[in-house]
Amino acid sequence: MISIRLPAFIAIIILSGCATTAGYKKIMDSWVGSDETQLVSRWGVPQSVYDLGNGSKVLTYDKRRQFQVGGYQTSTPVRTYHNGSVYGNNGESASYGGTSTTYVKSTTPVQNVEMACITRFTVGYGKVQSVAWEGNDCRAKAE
Repeated sequence: MISIRLPAFIAIIILSGCATTAGYKKIMDSWVGSDETQLVSRWGVPQSVYDLGNGSKVLTYDKRRQFQVGGYQTSTPVRTYHNGSVYGNNGESASYGGTSTTYVKSTTPVQNVEMACITRFTVGYGKVQSVAWEGNDCRAKAE
């Protein structure tokens, strides 16, 4: 029997449902105009704060996760063709032919995958003025 498994990253994509960058943008845009205290209360303490010098600052949130894909085993069928002759004690011969199938096991290589989303909120006068983000994991379901 052939064993086939979906790679973990495909399963994650399937399970993520409707999470999209458009959904993330919609949620991030809803933060514009919010109080800085609301932001910090909801998102927690930022990983870094950069003072822009004009009364504004940038709060950076860096979300990362790592996982491994691969390492699963598959079996590949290998068909072998056989033919030949057999001889009996009385000198008579008979021909034969046929096939046999063996399964060769192999393991897919393990790969490390990092998913990241860095989100930066520009805050001025206690209010969120703008939001920017980058990364391959900035996705959300639109609320």
